[in-house]
Amino acid sequence: MVELSDHTKLMNIIIGLCHDIPHWPNPFTQKNYKISQIEAKIPESNPDIIISNTSTNHSILFECKSSHNVKEKQIEKYAKVRKDPSVVIQSGKVKVVHKRQYSVDIAYCSFEDLSSNELICKHDMHCIHIERITNAKINSIHLTRGIFSKNGLNAVFPIDTKTSKPPYFLYPFDENDIELFTKEMLNQLQKFALTNKNSFTTPELLSKTHPLWHRIDDKKKFEKKASSILSDLQKKGLKNYLERSKASGKWSITIKQGNRSFQAFQEKCMKLINKLDYKSYQDVLALSES
Repeated sequence: MVELSDHTKLMNIIIGLCHDIPHWPNPFTQKNYKISQIEAKIPESNPDIIISNTSTNHSILFECKSSHNVKEKQIEKYAKVRKDPSVVIQSGKVKVVHKRQYSVDIAYCSFEDLSSNELICKHDMHCIHIERITNAKINSIHLTRGIFSKNGLNAVFPIDTKTSKPPYFLYPFDENDIELFTKEMLNQLQKFALTNKNSFTTPELLSKTHPLWHRIDDKKKFEKKASSILSDLQKKGLKNYLERSKASGKWSITIKQGNRSFQAFQEKCMKLINKLDYKSYQDVLALSES
């Protein structure tokens, strides 16, 4: 069974700490922090998640790391943002009450403890270690390096998650989870066809496919990946069903009148979805009938 990448799992875990959902702690919500942006684009860096408390004029920029690979250029850019956080406000990612009092903390999050990483120590970054027991179980979440500038946040840690279930449904895929990305798109294509919405743009498809689409800032990379997947499906897998207008750029689903024709389209989609559960994206396309 295909699984989320570690990076996307980390995204879900952090996002979950800002959501009031069953079976998962939400200490940042209790401290009045809300999600400002996901996959944010600011002049100096591209944090995975920004959460903010407008009343305290403070944000945390999270960088999720699925390995020990901490890049020097990236961390230097984060250090610049911390020194001059006004770039976050100026780019429109965060709204605060008092701009001059605005401050940020940078936190690197990982299933590994990065607190002894040379670059992280050099640039004095915060480290959040998510202690994983199994893919489906998290033992606890620790702040292993750094002290947040807002004192109340430090008391949040450690976060006990032994009896909690990671909310991997909040952010069900990113642009690199291609098998899951494709499955969700195929499910939505069936819904479009069922409701006779036979013409759509890539952003329209993604707005129905990704539950946090409205919070994703860097939409272009998702749209590019979705267009690539649709093009692949058009050539192989759903040939004769998908077309793209050169004039408008819109995609359309072409199904002949009658229940049996829709059923044939549905069966094609479901066949692809089932294959994507245990085969790679490229393998599925290679085996698909033209």
